[in-house]
Amino acid sequence: MYRLHVSLVGVLAADLIPERMVQASLMAENAVRFSEFDLVLNRVLSLQNMKEDKPLVLASNPKSIQSVNRLFQTIGQALSAFSGIKFSNSGSITPHLTLV
Repeated sequence: MYRLHVSLVGVLAADLIPERMVQASLMAENAVRFSEFDLVLNRVLSLQNMKEDKPLVLASNPKSIQSVNRLFQTIGQALSAFSGIKFSNSGSITPHLTLV
């Protein structure tokens, strides 16, 4: 069995994360409740990005995308509430597994 992950919310890119962000992340983790759902990766596509290479990925179906985006928004709201920092979660994400 493989243990994979989906990155939902980037908190901070730094060598040392401030204690305030660590505590806010832990409180958000404890506060968020979400029903489980299946994440189905059943489409192959190439993601558009600013780089010359376009990664080939397995992507999810529309129903999975809706569930992941609701979770993404819920986590962002909890992080904003506990940290006082506005997390930009107005967009959507594309759950995927990079192949190449």
